[in-house]
Amino acid sequence: MYRSSPQGFNVNGLSGPLDSTAGGTLTSNAPYWRLAYEHQWNRNSLSVGMYGMEAKLSPPGQPVAPPTNRFRDTALDGQYQYIGDEHVFSAQTTYIKERQHLDGFFALGESENATNDLKTFRLGGSYYYRRTYGAALGRFSTTGSSDALLYPASPTFGFGNNSPNSNGWVGELSYIPWQNVKLLVQYVAYQKFNGASSNYDGNGRNARDNNTLYLLGWLSF
Repeated sequence: MYRSSPQGFNVNGLSGPLDSTAGGTLTSNAPYWRLAYEHQWNRNSLSVGMYGMEAKLSPPGQPVAPPTNRFRDTALDGQYQYIGDEHVFSAQTTYIKERQHLDGFFALGESENATNDLKTFRLGGSYYYRRTYGAALGRFSTTGSSDALLYPASPTFGFGNNSPNSNGWVGELSYIPWQNVKLLVQYVAYQKFNGASSNYDGNGRNARDNNTLYLLGWLSF
């Protein structure tokens, strides 16, 4: 069970006492649940499971009081692993469906629909040779209801077709010279972003313009 500790604001706009006047917080207990089954044989393991959460949130900038927005997430996931002396391979996937009852946003005129849905899919795999050299590839996708007020068409942060739909790929190469050091290069390539592949913001910006290259270093001590 999760619960917010909402903070109010003092006269200077800074954090004040816990008087529950700050919005964007949980208005009641939010239960999270998880159920999974795992099977192991030789150097292999396989797990499948399901999980979910339900939460009621006050709209940002509004007091913690009805009407609120309610989100119900239900999901499936799975993982396979092979751990050998020289070769290590793993694959993971998850699918999440979120049902949104936007009473708070709808009452404020911030959503066109009283109910929306949002679906997320992730699939990825990684391989390591001698626990030193690694590569990974993943696919991500988000789809959901069209909503002209929740996903408006505007410059820079706009949504094409009033849709949250986005998808693309993530690829990475890694090098682990020592057990506690990891060096990584990762590239994120978008095929669709905020509802469209091209000109999603109405200002000429394409999905591929959000492609990102990361150089990462990781140290554990």
